[in-house]
Amino acid sequence: MAKQGKCVNIECDHYKEVFDIQAGEEFECPFCHKPLGDPGEKKKSPKGPNKRLIGLIAAAVALLAALGGGGYALFSGSGEKEPPTPPQPPKTSVSLTLNHADKTLKVGESDTLVASINPDSIQVDLVWSTAQDSAVVEVQGGIVKALKDGEGAVLVHAILPDDTLEAVCSYKVEKVQDTIPNADDVKKEQEKVVPEGSKKTSKDKSSSASSGGTLKLSYGTYKGETRGGYPDGIGRLTYNRSRRINRYDDKGRVAEAGDYVVGEFVRGYFVQGKWFGSDGSLKETLMIGVQPGNDYESK
Repeated sequence: MAKQGKCVNIECDHYKEVFDIQAGEEFECPFCHKPLGDPGEKKKSPKGPNKRLIGLIAAAVALLAALGGGGYALFSGSGEKEPPTPPQPPKTSVSLTLNHADKTLKVGESDTLVASINPDSIQVDLVWSTAQDSAVVEVQGGIVKALKDGEGAVLVHAILPDDTLEAVCSYKVEKVQDTIPNADDVKKEQEKVVPEGSKKTSKDKSSSASSGGTLKLSYGTYKGETRGGYPDGIGRLTYNRSRRINRYDDKGRVAEAGDYVVGEFVRGYFVQGKWFGSDGSLKETLMIGVQPGNDYESK
C-alpha cells in the first residue's frame, strides 16, 4: 500500500511536493533523497544553513563595498549619506630672521640684534640665549656684548602656539690690540677737556722726554714715554695691585691687579685714554684731565 510523504528539504526544487511511496521503497524524496515528512505536518525550519541565502547576502555586501560605503544608507534604512569632511585651510608659513647672521666684534664692544617675524601680523614671544657653554658673548633682550676673544653664537626662539622657530647669529670676538694710541690724536682730545692754563707743563717735553722705556713702579709696570723718571707722554701702565687710577679723579675709579690703562700720562698721572680689565675687555674710556700744580714734587 502506498504511503504519502512531503519533501521538507528547503533546498530541494521539489520542496513541499507530496510523493506516493510504495511499500518496500525508501521513505525519501526521489530527487534530493532526504527523508520525507508527514503531508499534513507544518513546515519546519531547516537544520542546516541556507547556502543559497548566505551566498546572496555575501554578494550584496561585496557590491556595497565596491560602491564605496554607499550601502550604509541602504542597510540603515536611511536615504541620507554622511556629510563629507570640509577641506582644511592651508597652514600659514611663518619665518624668523635676524638683521645679520654673523658679526665680528672687539672685546668690550656691543651689538644689537633685531628679530623679524614674517608675516609681521603674528604676535610671538622671543627668547634670547647664547650657544651652550659659550663664554665669548652675552645677550640680554637682543643686546649682545663681547666678553672675551673666541667664537660664539646668539640664538633667538619665537614661541608659536603649535611650533617654535629659531634664528642664529655667529660672533667672532677679537682681542683689543695693545698698541699705544697716536700722540696727535690724544692731544687733540686733551685740548677739549684740559684747562688752558694747565698746558704750560708740556712746553719743554721735546727736549727732556724719553722716546720710550720701561719703568718698574711699586704698583705696576709702565711702558712708553718718560720724563724725569716718571710716565710722561703716551704709554701703557699695567697694575700689579689695586690702586686709584688718578688721585685727582673725582669719581675715584680704582684699577684692580691685572688691569691696565693705555693713553696719555702727564707728570706721572694718567690723564686720558682707555681702561681695560685683566681679560682685555674695555671697562671705560677716561677723560680725567690735568690738574694745575700736580708736578712731581707734589705727588
